[in-house]
Amino acid sequence: MKEKGFTLIELMIVVVIIGILAAIAIPNFMSMRSRAKEASLKSNMHTLQLAAEDFSTMSEGAYPRTCATTVSEVLVALGYPTVLTAVKSIAGAVAGLAPQSANNPLLPLAFKNPFLPTVNAWESNAPGAIAGCTYYESLPGTGVAEIAYSIRGYGKDALLVLILTAGQ
Repeated sequence: MKEKGFTLIELMIVVVIIGILAAIAIPNFMSMRSRAKEASLKSNMHTLQLAAEDFSTMSEGAYPRTCATTVSEVLVALGYPTVLTAVKSIAGAVAGLAPQSANNPLLPLAFKNPFLPTVNAWESNAPGAIAGCTYYESLPGTGVAEIAYSIRGYGKDALLVLILTAGQ
């Protein structure tokens, strides 16, 4: 009678092959997740840039000092009379986890930090070191109405090379 089955050598060869495949696939999968999160951060940077440019069209070409500055504040700084209906701002707050819906933000309410959802998605200051955070930094103008801006993003370990500026 002939017995059927696999020998110990055959089983060990299969285990070694599976181990080699896992050693190659797992690091690639982890780096793929990191690249996807950085792509999401770049998307956030472009979304913030679109909100800043949209703000500029409402405020005679000027940009806000922070993400909480309203169109009305900029127009008053430029010498226009107070406009009570011009209450839009980029995000409704200087920094935060999500745009403040009560403050009429131009950013979509789904704007989130792709790396760390429980920390700030954006800040209105010079770039810091919060993974996944998008930084809006205004360039000097009249104090409230600025002439330009730069937008930077902090990836997994460092600032991204991509810098978005006014008029791009």
